[in-house]
Amino acid sequence: MPTSTREILLGRYHYDPLDRLVDCTPLEQAAIQRYYCKTRLSTELQGTTQRSIVQHDDQLLAQQQHEGDKMTASLLATDQQRSVLNALNANQPHPLAYTPYGHRPPENALLSLLGFNGERPDPVTGHYHLGNGYRQFNPVLMRFNSPDSWSPFGDGGLNSYSYCKGEPVSHYDSTGHIRIRNPLKGLLNIFGRKPSPKTAGLKKIDKRYNEVMTQLEAYGKQHRKAAKEVKRYTHSEMPEAQHYVSGKQREMEIIANHTQPMRNEIKNLKILWRNTQTKNKNLDIKQVDAVLKDIRTPHTEYTPYTKYGYLKSKNHTETKKQLSSNQNVRSI
Repeated sequence: MPTSTREILLGRYHYDPLDRLVDCTPLEQAAIQRYYCKTRLSTELQGTTQRSIVQHDDQLLAQQQHEGDKMTASLLATDQQRSVLNALNANQPHPLAYTPYGHRPPENALLSLLGFNGERPDPVTGHYHLGNGYRQFNPVLMRFNSPDSWSPFGDGGLNSYSYCKGEPVSHYDSTGHIRIRNPLKGLLNIFGRKPSPKTAGLKKIDKRYNEVMTQLEAYGKQHRKAAKEVKRYTHSEMPEAQHYVSGKQREMEIIANHTQPMRNEIKNLKILWRNTQTKNKNLDIKQVDAVLKDIRTPHTEYTPYTKYGYLKSKNHTETKKQLSSNQNVRSI
Protein backbone atom coordinates (compact mmCIF):
# COMPACT_ATOMS: atom_id res chain seq x y z
CA MET A 1 0.00 0.00 0.00
CA PRO A 2 1.59 3.30 -1.01
CA THR A 3 2.40 5.76 1.73
CA SER A 4 2.00 9.52 1.39
CA THR A 5 4.52 12.06 2.62
CA ARG A 6 3.02 14.87 4.61
CA GLU A 7 4.78 18.21 4.23
CA ILE A 8 4.85 20.56 7.18
CA LEU A 9 5.37 24.27 6.56
CA LEU A 10 7.83 25.67 9.11
CA GLY A 11 8.17 29.19 7.77
CA ARG A 12 8.39 31.48 4.77
CA TYR A 13 11.43 33.36 3.46
CA HIS A 14 11.53 36.46 1.25
CA TYR A 15 14.48 37.97 -0.62
CA ASP A 16 15.14 41.48 -1.98
CA PRO A 17 16.39 42.32 -5.52
CA LEU A 18 20.00 41.97 -4.27
CA ASP A 19 19.23 38.34 -3.34
CA ARG A 20 19.49 39.05 0.39
CA LEU A 21 17.21 37.42 2.94
CA VAL A 22 15.01 40.27 4.20
CA ASP A 23 12.03 38.49 5.73
CA CYS A 24 11.57 35.28 7.70
CA THR A 25 8.12 34.28 8.94
CA PRO A 26 8.13 31.30 11.34
CA LEU A 27 4.93 29.29 11.64
CA GLU A 28 2.28 31.09 13.74
CA GLN A 29 4.70 33.90 14.64
CA ALA A 30 5.13 37.49 13.57
CA ALA A 31 7.33 38.11 10.54
CA ILE A 32 11.00 38.94 11.13
CA GLN A 33 12.24 41.77 8.93
CA ARG A 34 15.97 42.21 8.36
CA TYR A 35 17.89 45.39 7.52
CA TYR A 36 21.50 45.49 6.36
CA CYS A 37 24.40 47.93 6.46
CA LYS A 38 26.26 47.04 3.27
CA THR A 39 26.73 43.27 3.66
CA ARG A 40 26.25 43.08 7.45
CA LEU A 41 22.99 42.52 9.31
CA SER A 42 22.27 45.61 11.41
CA THR A 43 18.64 45.45 12.60
CA GLU A 44 15.78 42.98 12.99
CA LEU A 45 12.13 43.84 13.59
CA GLN A 46 9.57 41.34 14.88
CA GLY A 47 6.27 42.83 15.97
CA THR A 48 7.01 45.43 18.65
CA THR A 49 10.53 44.10 19.26
CA GLN A 50 13.55 45.70 17.61
CA ARG A 51 17.08 44.35 17.96
CA SER A 52 20.05 46.27 16.57
CA ILE A 53 23.75 45.45 16.31
CA VAL A 54 26.38 48.11 17.09
CA GLN A 55 29.60 47.43 15.19
CA HIS A 56 32.67 49.25 13.89
CA ASP A 57 33.95 47.92 10.57
CA ASP A 58 33.97 44.14 11.18
CA GLN A 59 34.16 44.34 14.98
CA LEU A 60 30.98 43.54 16.92
CA LEU A 61 30.54 45.83 19.93
CA ALA A 62 27.05 45.64 21.43
CA GLN A 63 23.41 44.71 20.91
CA GLN A 64 20.39 46.87 21.73
CA GLN A 65 16.86 45.54 22.18
CA HIS A 66 13.73 47.71 22.23
CA GLU A 67 10.50 46.05 23.31
CA GLY A 68 7.73 48.58 23.67
CA ASP A 69 9.01 51.25 26.07
CA LYS A 70 11.69 48.96 27.52
CA MET A 71 15.27 49.11 26.27
CA THR A 72 18.13 46.75 27.18
CA ALA A 73 21.73 46.64 25.98
CA SER A 74 24.44 43.98 26.03
CA LEU A 75 28.14 44.29 25.36
CA LEU A 76 29.48 41.56 23.08
CA ALA A 77 32.85 39.84 23.43
CA THR A 78 34.04 38.08 20.28
CA ASP A 79 37.01 36.12 19.01
CA GLN A 80 39.08 36.95 15.92
CA GLN A 81 36.46 35.38 13.67
CA ARG A 82 33.55 37.46 15.07
CA SER A 83 32.00 34.55 16.99
CA VAL A 84 30.13 35.95 20.00
CA LEU A 85 31.64 34.36 23.11
CA ASN A 86 30.07 36.47 25.85
CA ALA A 87 27.08 38.79 26.20
CA LEU A 88 27.36 41.17 29.18
CA ASN A 89 24.14 42.87 30.29
CA ALA A 90 23.54 45.12 33.29
CA ASN A 91 23.40 42.18 35.70
CA GLN A 92 25.96 39.55 34.72
CA PRO A 93 27.93 38.03 31.83
CA HIS A 94 26.45 35.21 29.78
CA PRO A 95 29.12 33.00 28.19
CA LEU A 96 28.36 31.25 24.91
CA ALA A 97 30.02 28.13 23.55
CA TYR A 98 30.11 26.44 20.15
CA THR A 99 31.30 23.24 18.57
CA PRO A 100 34.10 23.70 15.99
CA TYR A 101 31.42 23.89 13.28
CA GLY A 102 29.26 26.42 15.12
CA HIS A 103 26.49 24.45 16.83
CA ARG A 104 25.18 26.03 20.03
CA PRO A 105 22.30 25.27 22.44
CA PRO A 106 18.97 26.84 21.35
CA GLU A 107 18.66 28.85 24.57
CA ASN A 108 21.80 30.81 23.66
CA ALA A 109 19.86 32.45 20.83
CA LEU A 110 18.01 34.50 23.48
CA LEU A 111 21.30 36.08 24.60
CA SER A 112 22.73 37.24 21.27
CA LEU A 113 21.21 37.88 17.86
CA LEU A 114 24.46 36.83 16.15
CA GLY A 115 26.42 33.67 16.82
CA PHE A 116 29.14 31.64 15.12
CA ASN A 117 31.48 33.82 12.99
CA GLY A 118 29.12 36.74 13.55
CA GLU A 119 26.35 35.11 11.50
CA ARG A 120 22.64 35.09 12.31
CA PRO A 121 21.28 31.57 12.99
CA ASP A 122 17.87 30.76 11.59
CA PRO A 123 15.18 31.07 14.33
CA VAL A 124 13.44 27.89 13.11
CA THR A 125 16.20 25.45 12.10
CA GLY A 126 19.29 26.90 13.77
CA HIS A 127 21.11 26.83 10.43
CA TYR A 128 23.19 29.77 9.18
CA HIS A 129 22.12 31.63 6.02
CA LEU A 130 25.59 32.37 4.63
CA GLY A 131 25.97 34.95 1.90
CA ASN A 132 22.98 36.80 3.41
CA GLY A 133 20.74 33.92 2.38
CA TYR A 134 22.59 32.27 -0.50
CA ARG A 135 23.02 28.85 1.18
CA GLN A 136 22.09 27.31 4.49
CA PHE A 137 24.91 25.80 6.54
CA ASN A 138 23.93 23.05 8.99
CA PRO A 139 26.28 23.13 12.04
CA VAL A 140 25.00 19.76 13.27
CA LEU A 141 25.72 17.90 10.03
CA MET A 142 28.81 20.14 9.50
CA ARG A 143 27.93 20.73 5.85
CA PHE A 144 25.72 22.81 3.57
CA ASN A 145 22.18 21.78 2.73
CA SER A 146 22.57 22.54 -0.98
CA PRO A 147 25.46 22.35 -3.48
CA ASP A 148 27.68 25.30 -4.35
CA SER A 149 27.12 26.83 -7.79
CA TRP A 150 30.91 27.43 -7.99
CA SER A 151 31.67 23.69 -7.70
CA PRO A 152 33.26 21.49 -8.84
CA PHE A 153 35.41 23.41 -11.34
CA GLY A 154 35.40 26.87 -9.76
CA ASP A 155 36.58 28.29 -6.43
CA GLY A 156 33.98 26.23 -4.58
CA GLY A 157 36.19 23.13 -4.81
CA LEU A 158 35.43 19.53 -5.67
CA ASN A 159 33.18 18.90 -2.68
CA SER A 160 30.18 21.15 -3.27
CA TYR A 161 28.71 20.55 0.22
CA SER A 162 31.79 20.91 2.47
CA TYR A 163 32.28 23.85 4.84
CA CYS A 164 35.74 25.50 4.68
CA LYS A 165 37.17 22.23 3.31
CA GLY A 166 37.07 20.74 6.80
CA GLU A 167 39.05 23.57 8.49
CA PRO A 168 36.48 25.64 10.44
CA VAL A 169 38.93 26.76 13.15
CA SER A 170 41.41 28.67 10.97
CA HIS A 171 38.98 29.59 8.18
CA TYR A 172 35.49 31.02 7.84
CA ASP A 173 32.94 31.35 5.04
CA SER A 174 30.75 34.45 4.95
CA THR A 175 29.72 34.11 1.29
CA GLY A 176 28.51 30.52 1.07
CA HIS A 177 30.99 29.98 -1.76
CA ILE A 178 34.63 29.96 -0.63
CA ARG A 179 36.59 29.74 2.59
CA ILE A 180 38.62 32.71 3.83
CA ARG A 181 41.67 32.36 6.04
CA ASN A 182 41.58 34.23 9.32
CA PRO A 183 44.14 37.07 8.85
CA LEU A 184 44.84 37.38 12.59
CA LYS A 185 45.57 33.69 13.16
CA GLY A 186 49.24 33.97 12.25
CA LEU A 187 49.71 37.21 14.22
CA LEU A 188 48.17 35.69 17.33
CA ASN A 189 50.48 32.71 17.03
CA ILE A 190 53.48 35.03 16.74
CA PHE A 191 52.66 37.35 19.65
CA GLY A 192 50.90 34.79 21.83
CA ARG A 193 53.67 32.23 21.99
CA LYS A 194 57.25 32.54 23.10
CA PRO A 195 59.52 31.16 20.35
CA SER A 196 61.84 28.33 21.27
CA PRO A 197 65.64 28.92 21.15
CA LYS A 198 65.83 26.86 17.99
CA THR A 199 63.12 28.89 16.26
CA ALA A 200 64.83 32.13 17.27
CA GLY A 201 68.13 30.80 15.89
CA LEU A 202 66.53 29.90 12.57
CA LYS A 203 65.06 33.39 12.27
CA LYS A 204 68.48 34.93 12.98
CA ILE A 205 70.08 32.86 10.24
CA ASP A 206 67.41 33.64 7.70
CA LYS A 207 67.55 37.38 8.43
CA ARG A 208 71.35 37.59 8.31
CA TYR A 209 71.55 35.45 5.18
CA ASN A 210 69.17 37.79 3.38
CA GLU A 211 71.21 40.80 4.54
CA VAL A 212 74.49 39.32 3.26
CA MET A 213 72.99 38.28 -0.06
CA THR A 214 71.54 41.77 -0.50
CA GLN A 215 74.96 43.29 0.21
CA LEU A 216 76.65 40.98 -2.28
CA GLU A 217 74.12 41.92 -4.94
CA ALA A 218 74.75 45.62 -4.28
CA TYR A 219 78.53 45.15 -4.46
CA GLY A 220 78.07 43.12 -7.61
CA LYS A 221 76.39 46.06 -9.32
CA GLN A 222 79.04 48.46 -8.03
CA HIS A 223 81.99 46.33 -9.18
CA ARG A 224 80.39 45.72 -12.54
CA LYS A 225 80.29 49.48 -13.06
CA ALA A 226 83.85 49.90 -11.79
CA ALA A 227 85.13 47.20 -14.16
CA LYS A 228 83.62 49.04 -17.12
CA GLU A 229 85.27 52.30 -16.02
CA VAL A 230 88.65 50.59 -15.69
CA LYS A 231 88.38 49.12 -19.16
CA ARG A 232 87.35 52.48 -20.63
CA TYR A 233 89.88 54.82 -19.01
CA THR A 234 93.06 52.73 -18.76
CA HIS A 235 95.42 53.85 -21.56
CA SER A 236 98.87 53.00 -22.80
CA GLU A 237 100.35 56.24 -21.35
CA MET A 238 99.92 54.67 -17.90
CA PRO A 239 101.90 51.42 -18.25
CA GLU A 240 102.73 51.15 -14.56
CA ALA A 241 99.09 51.54 -13.60
CA GLN A 242 97.58 49.50 -16.40
CA HIS A 243 98.88 46.15 -15.18
CA TYR A 244 97.66 46.69 -11.62
CA VAL A 245 94.29 48.14 -12.57
CA SER A 246 93.68 45.37 -15.12
CA GLY A 247 94.20 42.84 -12.35
CA LYS A 248 91.71 44.71 -10.20
CA GLN A 249 89.31 44.72 -13.13
CA ARG A 250 89.41 40.94 -13.30
CA GLU A 251 88.83 40.69 -9.56
CA MET A 252 85.90 43.07 -9.81
CA GLU A 253 84.37 41.04 -12.63
CA ILE A 254 84.77 37.86 -10.59
CA ILE A 255 83.04 39.47 -7.61
CA ALA A 256 80.29 40.87 -9.82
CA ASN A 257 79.54 37.42 -11.18
CA HIS A 258 79.50 35.91 -7.65
CA THR A 259 82.17 33.35 -8.61
CA GLN A 260 84.83 34.43 -6.14
CA PRO A 261 85.13 31.97 -3.24
CA MET A 262 83.43 33.40 -0.17
CA ARG A 263 85.18 33.83 3.14
CA ASN A 264 84.81 30.93 5.55
CA GLU A 265 82.30 32.82 7.68
CA ILE A 266 79.94 33.38 4.76
CA LYS A 267 80.40 29.78 3.64
CA ASN A 268 79.34 28.63 7.10
CA LEU A 269 76.36 30.96 6.97
CA LYS A 270 75.24 29.48 3.65
CA ILE A 271 75.55 25.97 5.07
CA LEU A 272 73.48 26.91 8.11
CA TRP A 273 70.88 28.59 5.93
CA ARG A 274 70.54 25.47 3.80
CA ASN A 275 70.03 23.46 6.98
CA THR A 276 67.18 25.76 7.99
CA GLN A 277 65.48 25.24 4.64
CA THR A 278 65.66 21.45 5.06
CA LYS A 279 64.60 21.77 8.73
CA ASN A 280 67.72 20.07 10.03
CA LYS A 281 66.93 18.81 13.54
CA ASN A 282 70.62 18.71 14.53
CA LEU A 283 71.11 22.47 14.28
CA ASP A 284 73.40 23.80 17.03
CA ILE A 285 72.23 27.18 18.34
CA LYS A 286 75.71 28.01 19.72
CA GLN A 287 77.16 27.43 16.29
CA VAL A 288 74.55 29.79 14.87
CA ASP A 289 75.53 32.60 17.25
CA ALA A 290 79.23 32.06 16.56
CA VAL A 291 78.78 32.27 12.81
CA LEU A 292 76.55 35.33 12.95
CA LYS A 293 79.06 37.10 15.19
CA ASP A 294 81.86 36.58 12.65
CA ILE A 295 79.93 37.86 9.63
CA ARG A 296 81.32 41.14 8.32
CA THR A 297 80.47 43.28 5.34
CA PRO A 298 82.31 41.71 2.37
CA HIS A 299 84.44 43.29 -0.37
CA THR A 300 84.64 46.93 0.73
CA GLU A 301 88.29 47.37 -0.30
CA TYR A 302 87.46 48.47 -3.85
CA THR A 303 84.96 51.18 -2.94
CA PRO A 304 87.30 54.27 -2.85
CA TYR A 305 88.28 53.91 -6.50
CA THR A 306 84.75 54.49 -7.68
CA LYS A 307 83.74 56.82 -4.85
CA TYR A 308 86.38 59.46 -5.63
CA GLY A 309 86.40 58.98 -9.39
CA TYR A 310 90.09 57.99 -9.66
CA LEU A 311 89.43 55.95 -12.79
CA LYS A 312 88.11 58.84 -14.88
CA SER A 313 90.37 60.18 -17.65
CA LYS A 314 90.71 63.68 -16.15
CA ASN A 315 92.13 62.16 -12.96
CA HIS A 316 94.91 60.03 -14.50
CA THR A 317 97.60 61.85 -12.53
CA GLU A 318 95.78 61.27 -9.26
CA THR A 319 95.22 57.66 -10.26
CA LYS A 320 98.97 57.12 -10.82
CA LYS A 321 99.72 58.69 -7.46
CA GLN A 322 97.23 56.51 -5.64
CA LEU A 323 98.35 53.31 -7.34
CA SER A 324 102.08 53.98 -7.00
CA SER A 325 101.68 54.25 -3.23
CA ASN A 326 100.34 50.70 -3.18
CA GLN A 327 103.01 48.06 -2.61
CA ASN A 328 101.27 45.68 -4.99
CA VAL A 329 101.87 47.94 -8.04
CA ARG A 330 104.34 46.41 -10.45
CA SER A 331 106.30 48.52 -12.94
CA ILE A 332 106.63 47.33 -16.50
